[in-house]
Amino acid sequence: MAKFLFIHGAMHGSWCWAKVTDILEGDGNRCLEVDLPGAGLDRTPRKDITFNDYIERIDHFIDMNNLKDINLVGHSMAGMLLPKVALDKANCVVNIIFVAAYVLNKGESLMDLMPEERAKIVYDKVEKSEDNTYLPDYEMALKSYFMDILEMDEDARKNYYNLMTPQPLAPLTHKSDIDLRLVKQPMNYVKCTKDVAVTNELADSFIKKISCEVHELEAHHDVMLSHPHELARLLEKIAR
Repeated sequence: MAKFLFIHGAMHGSWCWAKVTDILEGDGNRCLEVDLPGAGLDRTPRKDITFNDYIERIDHFIDMNNLKDINLVGHSMAGMLLPKVALDKANCVVNIIFVAAYVLNKGESLMDLMPEERAKIVYDKVEKSEDNTYLPDYEMALKSYFMDILEMDEDARKNYYNLMTPQPLAPLTHKSDIDLRLVKQPMNYVKCTKDVAVTNELADSFIKKISCEVHELEAHHDVMLSHPHELARLLEKIAR
Protein backbone atom coordinates (compact mmCIF):
# COMPACT_ATOMS: atom_id res chain seq x y z
CA MET A 1 0.00 0.00 0.00
CA ALA A 2 1.00 3.65 -0.31
CA LYS A 3 3.00 5.86 2.06
CA PHE A 4 1.86 9.44 2.62
CA LEU A 5 3.48 12.43 4.29
CA PHE A 6 0.97 15.23 4.89
CA ILE A 7 1.98 18.89 5.21
CA HIS A 8 -0.60 21.35 6.50
CA GLY A 9 -1.27 24.89 5.34
CA ALA A 10 -1.18 28.27 7.08
CA MET A 11 -2.74 28.48 10.56
CA HIS A 12 -3.48 24.75 10.52
CA GLY A 13 -1.55 21.83 12.00
CA SER A 14 -1.22 18.10 11.58
CA TRP A 15 -4.64 17.86 13.29
CA CYS A 16 -6.38 18.87 10.06
CA TRP A 17 -5.45 15.59 8.34
CA ALA A 18 -6.79 13.24 11.04
CA LYS A 19 -10.03 12.30 9.27
CA VAL A 20 -8.23 11.54 6.02
CA THR A 21 -5.40 9.57 7.61
CA ASP A 22 -7.84 7.46 9.64
CA ILE A 23 -9.53 6.40 6.41
CA LEU A 24 -6.27 5.75 4.58
CA GLU A 25 -4.74 3.79 7.44
CA GLY A 26 -7.95 1.76 7.70
CA ASP A 27 -7.21 0.66 4.14
CA GLY A 28 -3.67 -0.39 5.07
CA ASN A 29 -1.75 2.70 3.95
CA ARG A 30 0.95 4.33 6.05
CA CYS A 31 0.36 7.99 6.91
CA LEU A 32 2.52 10.52 8.70
CA GLU A 33 1.86 14.19 9.43
CA VAL A 34 4.14 16.87 10.80
CA ASP A 35 3.50 20.14 12.62
CA LEU A 36 5.46 22.99 11.07
CA PRO A 37 7.34 25.26 13.51
CA GLY A 38 4.91 27.36 15.53
CA ALA A 39 1.86 25.44 14.32
CA GLY A 40 -0.37 22.78 15.85
CA LEU A 41 1.25 21.48 19.03
CA ASP A 42 4.68 22.90 18.19
CA ARG A 43 5.72 25.72 20.52
CA THR A 44 8.54 27.33 18.51
CA PRO A 45 8.32 31.13 19.01
CA ARG A 46 6.61 32.45 15.90
CA LYS A 47 8.24 35.86 15.57
CA ASP A 48 11.45 34.66 13.93
CA ILE A 49 10.20 31.61 12.00
CA THR A 50 11.36 31.51 8.38
CA PHE A 51 10.67 29.52 5.23
CA ASN A 52 13.91 27.59 5.77
CA ASP A 53 12.71 26.58 9.25
CA TYR A 54 9.74 24.89 7.60
CA ILE A 55 11.94 23.06 5.10
CA GLU A 56 14.41 21.95 7.78
CA ARG A 57 11.54 20.56 9.90
CA ILE A 58 10.17 18.47 7.02
CA ASP A 59 13.57 17.27 5.80
CA HIS A 60 14.55 16.29 9.35
CA PHE A 61 11.24 14.49 9.85
CA ILE A 62 11.86 12.43 6.70
CA ASP A 63 15.37 11.57 7.86
CA MET A 64 14.39 10.69 11.43
CA ASN A 65 11.61 8.38 10.25
CA ASN A 66 13.74 6.88 7.46
CA LEU A 67 10.95 7.52 4.98
CA LYS A 68 11.12 6.21 1.43
CA ASP A 69 8.65 6.04 -1.45
CA ILE A 70 6.65 8.98 -0.09
CA ASN A 71 3.58 10.50 -1.64
CA LEU A 72 4.14 14.08 -0.49
CA VAL A 73 0.82 15.86 0.08
CA GLY A 74 0.52 19.58 0.81
CA HIS A 75 -2.50 21.81 1.39
CA SER A 76 -2.76 25.52 0.60
CA MET A 77 0.40 27.32 1.82
CA ALA A 78 2.26 23.98 1.92
CA GLY A 79 2.33 24.01 -1.86
CA MET A 80 5.23 26.45 -1.71
CA LEU A 81 7.21 23.87 0.30
CA LEU A 82 6.66 20.73 -1.77
CA PRO A 83 9.06 21.44 -4.69
CA LYS A 84 11.94 22.25 -2.34
CA VAL A 85 11.38 19.11 -0.26
CA ALA A 86 11.07 17.03 -3.43
CA LEU A 87 14.47 18.30 -4.58
CA ASP A 88 16.10 17.91 -1.17
CA LYS A 89 14.75 14.38 -0.77
CA ALA A 90 14.66 13.25 -4.38
CA ASN A 91 15.44 9.66 -3.39
CA CYS A 92 12.57 9.58 -0.88
CA VAL A 93 9.68 11.37 -2.62
CA VAL A 94 8.03 9.50 -5.49
CA ASN A 95 4.92 11.63 -6.03
CA ILE A 96 3.78 15.18 -5.27
CA ILE A 97 0.14 16.08 -4.58
CA PHE A 98 -0.95 19.71 -4.28
CA VAL A 99 -4.34 20.07 -2.55
CA ALA A 100 -5.89 23.51 -3.18
CA ALA A 101 -2.29 24.68 -2.91
CA TYR A 102 -0.10 27.57 -3.95
CA VAL A 103 2.56 26.91 -6.60
CA LEU A 104 5.39 29.43 -6.86
CA ASN A 105 7.66 30.16 -9.78
CA LYS A 106 11.22 31.19 -9.07
CA GLY A 107 11.22 34.75 -7.69
CA GLU A 108 7.61 34.64 -6.45
CA SER A 109 6.36 34.69 -2.89
CA LEU A 110 3.00 33.50 -1.65
CA MET A 111 2.03 37.06 -0.75
CA ASP A 112 2.83 38.16 -4.30
CA LEU A 113 0.13 35.80 -5.57
CA MET A 114 -2.52 36.35 -2.92
CA PRO A 115 -5.49 38.42 -4.13
CA GLU A 116 -4.88 42.07 -3.29
CA GLU A 117 -7.87 42.51 -0.99
CA ARG A 118 -6.97 39.45 1.07
CA ALA A 119 -3.28 40.41 1.17
CA LYS A 120 -4.20 43.82 2.61
CA ILE A 121 -6.16 42.14 5.40
CA VAL A 122 -3.16 39.93 6.19
CA TYR A 123 -0.70 42.81 6.29
CA ASP A 124 -3.04 44.91 8.45
CA LYS A 125 -3.44 42.09 10.96
CA VAL A 126 0.30 41.43 11.06
CA GLU A 127 1.04 45.10 11.71
CA LYS A 128 -1.25 45.03 14.74
CA SER A 129 0.23 41.79 16.09
CA GLU A 130 3.12 41.57 18.54
CA ASP A 131 4.98 38.79 16.77
CA ASN A 132 4.52 39.40 13.01
CA THR A 133 1.71 36.86 12.68
CA TYR A 134 -1.73 36.67 11.11
CA LEU A 135 -4.89 34.99 12.36
CA PRO A 136 -8.30 35.74 10.83
CA ASP A 137 -11.27 36.44 13.05
CA TYR A 138 -13.86 33.71 13.46
CA GLU A 139 -16.29 34.94 10.81
CA MET A 140 -13.59 35.35 8.17
CA ALA A 141 -12.19 31.90 8.91
CA LEU A 142 -15.66 30.40 8.41
CA LYS A 143 -16.09 32.12 5.06
CA SER A 144 -12.55 31.41 3.83
CA TYR A 145 -11.90 27.87 5.01
CA PHE A 146 -14.91 26.22 6.60
CA MET A 147 -17.75 26.99 4.17
CA ASP A 148 -18.56 23.30 3.79
CA ILE A 149 -18.80 22.96 7.55
CA LEU A 150 -21.35 25.71 8.14
CA GLU A 151 -24.08 23.12 8.61
CA MET A 152 -22.23 21.79 11.67
CA ASP A 153 -23.33 22.95 15.08
CA GLU A 154 -21.64 26.02 16.51
CA ASP A 155 -19.45 24.04 18.93
CA ALA A 156 -17.97 21.96 16.09
CA ARG A 157 -17.19 25.04 14.01
CA LYS A 158 -15.59 26.85 16.95
CA ASN A 159 -13.54 23.78 17.78
CA TYR A 160 -11.86 23.92 14.36
CA TYR A 161 -11.26 27.64 14.72
CA ASN A 162 -9.75 27.22 18.18
CA LEU A 163 -7.25 24.71 16.79
CA MET A 164 -5.90 27.33 14.38
CA THR A 165 -2.62 29.05 15.25
CA PRO A 166 -1.27 32.46 14.17
CA GLN A 167 0.68 32.33 10.90
CA PRO A 168 4.16 33.93 10.79
CA LEU A 169 4.47 36.39 7.92
CA ALA A 170 8.12 35.78 6.97
CA PRO A 171 7.59 32.41 5.22
CA LEU A 172 4.79 33.95 3.17
CA THR A 173 7.05 36.72 1.84
CA HIS A 174 9.96 34.38 1.03
CA LYS A 175 10.88 34.55 -2.67
CA SER A 176 11.16 31.07 -4.15
CA ASP A 177 14.58 30.11 -5.53
CA ILE A 178 13.29 26.87 -7.06
CA ASP A 179 13.09 26.27 -10.80
CA LEU A 180 10.02 24.03 -11.04
CA ARG A 181 11.46 22.39 -14.16
CA LEU A 182 14.07 20.71 -11.95
CA VAL A 183 11.42 18.75 -10.06
CA LYS A 184 11.28 15.34 -11.73
CA GLN A 185 8.69 13.52 -9.64
CA PRO A 186 5.15 13.18 -11.02
CA MET A 187 2.86 15.96 -9.84
CA ASN A 188 -0.89 16.07 -9.22
CA TYR A 189 -3.14 19.02 -8.43
CA VAL A 190 -6.42 18.64 -6.53
CA LYS A 191 -8.64 21.58 -7.40
CA CYS A 192 -11.56 22.37 -5.10
CA THR A 193 -14.18 23.88 -7.37
CA LYS A 194 -16.10 25.78 -4.62
CA ASP A 195 -12.96 27.20 -3.00
CA VAL A 196 -13.03 30.92 -2.16
CA ALA A 197 -9.49 31.02 -0.73
CA VAL A 198 -7.76 29.41 -3.72
CA THR A 199 -10.34 30.28 -6.36
CA ASN A 200 -10.76 28.41 -9.63
CA GLU A 201 -8.94 31.21 -11.43
CA LEU A 202 -6.05 31.15 -8.97
CA ALA A 203 -5.84 27.35 -9.02
CA ASP A 204 -5.78 27.36 -12.82
CA SER A 205 -2.87 29.81 -12.76
CA PHE A 206 -0.96 27.43 -10.49
CA ILE A 207 -1.76 24.41 -12.62
CA LYS A 208 -0.31 26.14 -15.68
CA LYS A 209 3.07 26.37 -13.95
CA ILE A 210 3.61 22.64 -13.63
CA SER A 211 3.25 19.50 -15.68
CA CYS A 212 0.60 17.71 -13.66
CA GLU A 213 -2.53 15.60 -13.57
CA VAL A 214 -5.54 17.67 -12.50
CA HIS A 215 -8.28 16.26 -10.28
CA GLU A 216 -11.41 18.13 -9.18
CA LEU A 217 -13.51 17.83 -6.04
CA GLU A 218 -16.71 19.77 -5.44
CA ALA A 219 -15.62 21.25 -2.15
CA HIS A 220 -14.42 24.40 -0.43
CA HIS A 221 -10.89 25.06 0.81
CA ASP A 222 -10.61 22.75 3.82
CA VAL A 223 -11.61 19.69 1.83
CA MET A 224 -9.80 17.36 4.25
CA LEU A 225 -12.24 18.38 6.99
CA SER A 226 -15.43 18.56 4.96
CA HIS A 227 -14.94 15.73 2.44
CA PRO A 228 -12.39 13.35 4.00
CA HIS A 229 -13.77 10.21 2.33
CA GLU A 230 -13.76 11.74 -1.15
CA LEU A 231 -10.25 13.12 -0.68
CA ALA A 232 -8.92 9.86 0.78
CA ARG A 233 -10.29 7.82 -2.13
CA LEU A 234 -8.77 10.28 -4.61
CA LEU A 235 -5.38 10.13 -2.88
CA GLU A 236 -5.45 6.32 -3.02
CA LYS A 237 -6.24 6.52 -6.71
CA ILE A 238 -3.32 8.81 -7.59
CA ALA A 239 -0.76 7.52 -5.08
CA ARG A 240 2.32 5.61 -6.21
